[in-house]
Amino acid sequence: MLNFMRLQLKWLFLFAFLLLLLVESSSGLELGVSPPRIVFDLTENAERCAEIKLISSERTLFMVKDYWTNESRISRNISDYSDIGVEFGINAKYLSNVFVESSKNIDICFLAENEGFYQGVLLFEPEGKNLVLGVWVLLEVSREEEKADYSKTLFLISEIALSLALLGLLSYLVIK
Repeated sequence: MLNFMRLQLKWLFLFAFLLLLLVESSSGLELGVSPPRIVFDLTENAERCAEIKLISSERTLFMVKDYWTNESRISRNISDYSDIGVEFGINAKYLSNVFVESSKNIDICFLAENEGFYQGVLLFEPEGKNLVLGVWVLLEVSREEEKADYSKTLFLISEIALSLALLGLLSYLVIK
């Protein structure tokens, strides 16, 4: 009878241990960042900002960094992003350390000194964790005069297209 009770006690301890292990392993940290990509159409020396939402299921300190690449093609290989923005004339403004409890919106601003197409990544690294969250950044920087010329060109093209459409409609009505 004593052996039977010991056996039952062993099974009870084993069951309690497995239950504790299961409950302990089911809890986890939930992290997120939104949006996954930001795209800016900038003019030289004009600052633009975006809002990024960080999400954490527990109070977490995020370290924020930005890296850039000079790849001509759009790259999603994080190892291509090793340069700092200053090397490209890009000034990024953001908090380098952000505490998040539940969720928090932060502003990220960019100012580019030179025209061109730039690809970057914002990395959000939670302190003490072996992971990094990222947001892809695309900057299309042009001169102010080029932007005005481009707008005029688009306006003229739309006016010509509208005129041709009206001319086609009138021709159809006359022929009918």
